[in-house]
Amino acid sequence: MPEITLIIDPQASEPIFIQIYRYVKEQIEQGRFAPDSRMPSIRKTAAHLQINKNTIDSAYQLLQADGYIYSKPKSGYYVSPRLSEHGTLSKRVPPSQPTRYRFRYNHVETAHFPFRIWNKLQSEHLRETHTWVHDAHAQGEPCLRRELCKYLLQTRGIQALPEQIIIGSGTQQLLSLVCQLMASEHAAVAIEEPGCDGARQTLRNHGFELAHIPIGKNGLDTDLLRQSQARLLYVNPSHQYLHRLVMPLDQRQSLLGWARECGGVIIEDDFEAEFRYRDRPLPAIAAMDKGEHAIYIGRFSPTLFPLFPFGYLVLPLPLLASYRQRFKIYEQPISRMMQKTLHLFMERGYWTNYVERARRVYAAKQDTLLSALKLHLGDSIVVNGKDAGLHVLIEVNSPHSELELRQLASNVGVRVYPTSRYWQDSEQMQKPTLLLGVGVLSHEEIEAGVKLLRKAWFSK
Repeated sequence: MPEITLIIDPQASEPIFIQIYRYVKEQIEQGRFAPDSRMPSIRKTAAHLQINKNTIDSAYQLLQADGYIYSKPKSGYYVSPRLSEHGTLSKRVPPSQPTRYRFRYNHVETAHFPFRIWNKLQSEHLRETHTWVHDAHAQGEPCLRRELCKYLLQTRGIQALPEQIIIGSGTQQLLSLVCQLMASEHAAVAIEEPGCDGARQTLRNHGFELAHIPIGKNGLDTDLLRQSQARLLYVNPSHQYLHRLVMPLDQRQSLLGWARECGGVIIEDDFEAEFRYRDRPLPAIAAMDKGEHAIYIGRFSPTLFPLFPFGYLVLPLPLLASYRQRFKIYEQPISRMMQKTLHLFMERGYWTNYVERARRVYAAKQDTLLSALKLHLGDSIVVNGKDAGLHVLIEVNSPHSELELRQLASNVGVRVYPTSRYWQDSEQMQKPTLLLGVGVLSHEEIEAGVKLLRKAWFSK
């Protein structure tokens, strides 16, 4: 088993998980980690390096996404069979071409972000040092929380008070707060299968027993949810994983009915709510609730907002007293200057204008991708997730495995990404399914990349 031993620089500009990613990548490329050898477990590596398990998990997920390691259900991670022990390409795998087209999900096309406007607004606060040099409010700046209340009402139909909002540095940090808040009353949590791997790991790290509830073509199986006995549920209703379903209105109402029946709580992660292209957005579950059964997690997608990780919670009023008691000495992770700049960015309409412009850009790219897939791959694939989000998922009618399809694509210079990571038990996948994001690719690059996928997968 390979050993991960490196000198971590906590003061470096590069995040620790990226430092680990680069170290392991180099070891694999130079042949020091043998193909198909088992990687050390996340728990063991975290203990060895004396860092958080989530940091190791993030590094492993990135390595898996880039094809350096793969996972086996209930076994762990293994080095991909792409390099020999000498660091050269294995004879089992044809030589790969340099990667020309990366259908990477969540990569940022920064050219569309109005940096000039942002910097101008930030300068306003730099000139008024008395407004930002002091410690940030623990729940976030009141002016930004008031602006988020307006935004949530306009875009998601949620009526919230500023005191219900907690600003944080992203989904996993906010979900960790929720886990700590709910742990005393809940031992188990239900989660969609397939579902968000980052959320699954966060919940597991906090000691919850997980009940994986299957998502079929019609959505989450509410009968199995009731049978699970869990009274805490984590869902992504705006863009459910793998099937890429937008949860229909009747199922949102059904889940609220379940919560009211059993006194349960729904953790609603409103992932990619900004990117709905064709139908009118449905109200958030938290908007349909009476304020007792839904915890809302909102975030600004890093594809939209590349400056710093940003998210927020909307807590039901009955949970506020417990939150303030347990987290009163927690520090706010985002600086006052950044929060106040974001407040002005939203208050003056720049955020709304930017989102509308970005939605048009990515909708056009999505259309280009869908047209290219239909033209070049046709009935050889099934496309899911056409109407929302920044990527699609394709089920490939092929005898090849997910890993083999990714390697074949790599052989012609195209990188596509796995979905097995979203399953607790990837053996339940009926067909190999791959993720294609439109991210930073141009329309011409999308077309050329899909043509090469046809060549890689179906040429005789």
